[in-house]
Amino acid sequence: MIGERIASLRKKNKMTQRDLAKYLGKSINTISMYERNRVSPSDDAKLQLANLFHVSLDYLIGGNTERNSLIAVIYANIPGNAQSELC
Repeated sequence: MIGERIASLRKKNKMTQRDLAKYLGKSINTISMYERNRVSPSDDAKLQLANLFHVSLDYLIGGNTERNSLIAVIYANIPGNAQSELC
């Protein structure tokens, strides 16, 4: 499921596998394996993907059909300097 989500989000954002590989510091082959569900991304890579595509981790891994969780939507609408105080 995560592979399909990665491929869908990548295409929706008009990125090539090469673009995504460069962003994550991975090979194109690794991105291809992620998208074919041959290899699962590390937790760090999942976080990078969720941040890049502005989706929740729950959505990315297939647990939630909504792209953004309520918490993510609320957090995204908090000014940047106030966000740092929350963490």
